[in-house]
Amino acid sequence: LPIMTNIERLIKSKINPIIVPGFDGYDLKTYPNNFAGWAYWVACWVCTMAFMNYVVQVFSMGSLENSLMALSGHHYLPHIVLVIVYVLLELFPSPKKSKSA
Repeated sequence: LPIMTNIERLIKSKINPIIVPGFDGYDLKTYPNNFAGWAYWVACWVCTMAFMNYVVQVFSMGSLENSLMALSGHHYLPHIVLVIVYVLLELFPSPKKSKSA
């Protein structure tokens, strides 16, 4: 879960200003009401649900062996994807902040 939290923070700071500019992260009235905004919201929701289900499935397994067996059923691909996304987001430059006079 910590890697997912870090990815979420990086997306909020680096990707949100590009795709949904003007959205402050709190007030839904500032969210853009266009196709790009809604498509981005749906994509984020689907990815979050898929990865959360993958990560939390091991909490009910009861033992390390059962957890590793469940995760190996996916060939650890989601873990690899999370690490790649994290590294790419770390390398992605932050948007330039406008200078206020």
